[in-house]
Amino acid sequence: MMVDARKVFDRMKAPNAVSWCALLGGYCQTGKHEKVLSLFRQMYMQEQDDDWYSLGTLLRSCDGLSAVNLGKEIHCRSIRMRGCGDVIVESALVDLYTKCGAVDYAYRVFKMSSVHNMITWNAMICGCAQNGHGERAISLFKEMVRGG
Repeated sequence: MMVDARKVFDRMKAPNAVSWCALLGGYCQTGKHEKVLSLFRQMYMQEQDDDWYSLGTLLRSCDGLSAVNLGKEIHCRSIRMRGCGDVIVESALVDLYTKCGAVDYAYRVFKMSSVHNMITWNAMICGCAQNGHGERAISLFKEMVRGG
């Protein structure tokens, strides 16, 4: 119900990070990736602080648009913010890079990730498998199992 959500958002006197992120997330979930990008620009122009959730949502929209160059810009932005270290952003980066065929970039992000959980492991393993790196995917799976 994004039309209704936008009406509520537009009536807010001072939208905060939570309301911005909710709207970004809604557009992303409904596949309106271009809208996510334009809304993020608007959020940025209003000097709303970036947060990890908004960057993760923005990366998922880059993924939906296969916009790897914009994804790289957002990756740099996350590093400038405080360095990577957010599992949502890190897994979105792994997913973006593998879906755009940049498996080596994805692997670097994966190896430097602060947390290796089921989301990051699955993103990396599936990304390898989908890009013709079946042996690497199996090797990663075995490494994941060994690590518990």
